[in-house]
Amino acid sequence: MNKYIHIAKTNFINNLMYLRDIIWSSAFIAIILFIFVHLWRVIFGSNEYIAGFTIVMMLWYVVMTESIVTAQSKVMEDIGDEIITGSIANYLSKPYNYILYKYAYSIGKSILKFLVTFIVSGLVVYIFLGPITINLWHIPFILLIVLLAITLNFLIMAFLGVFAFWFEIRKSISYF
Repeated sequence: MNKYIHIAKTNFINNLMYLRDIIWSSAFIAIILFIFVHLWRVIFGSNEYIAGFTIVMMLWYVVMTESIVTAQSKVMEDIGDEIITGSIANYLSKPYNYILYKYAYSIGKSILKFLVTFIVSGLVVYIFLGPITINLWHIPFILLIVLLAITLNFLIMAFLGVFAFWFEIRKSISYF
């Protein structure tokens, strides 16, 4: 397990070199949230609650979900490309599990993207609406849920990427 932690750490550090690019891509989400802040102000109007939610709750929910969604890496495309080009053979001959390697690689990148997007978009919502009130005891559970959401997305995308392997085999068999 230690080698996968090092893979994630190495990828995290490598992606720090592209921090400016990540910040610029997060700026796009910040612009969207700026628009959402003004849109939701109109929707809420003079109402403090809609369906039990305040405007602050709604926008911080959008910050969290957008941060999770934009943090995802292109696992499905990468696995599919490696299978189609045959470069997957380079990974399969190494002393580690291919899917766990891809997960560690992906999580290193996803954590950085999540943090930057959350900070940039959270800053926009904080400036225009203020902070969300949250119990400090909930923070570890929120972080666990974020990690599980990123992991679930990875598993689904890895499954679809490996499905390309099955599809390529079926395609090559039909040629005979």
